[in-house]
Amino acid sequence: NDRRQAAGQLAVNSFWVSGAGALSDTITPTAPLTVLEQLRTPALHEDWATWAAQWQQLDSGVLQDMLNQITNGQPVSLTLCGEKSAQHWRSQPRSLKSFFTNLLAPQSMHLLLKQL
Repeated sequence: NDRRQAAGQLAVNSFWVSGAGALSDTITPTAPLTVLEQLRTPALHEDWATWAAQWQQLDSGVLQDMLNQITNGQPVSLTLCGEKSAQHWRSQPRSLKSFFTNLLAPQSMHLLLKQL
């Protein structure tokens, strides 16, 4: 700060840390990770038409594959990361009661994405 002030610049009194970061080498995932970045670039450039098109492509591709795995009784997990936080979901065997509860009161994807 002394050098900054001597050069006529303002002193640094804080800094911001942002973003989800990278997976630490000390963390060993229990299953292979797949990181999909198709939404990142359009979001950073505020290209919402491309962002929406990428969501549709993910929905008909990778996410459909995950749904098929769940339907076949295979476990899957999904983590969506945003600027503020991350949301993580893991599939579990569902009871008949939870099936109808989720069917009648589904969560809005808009509200989930807003939390990120």
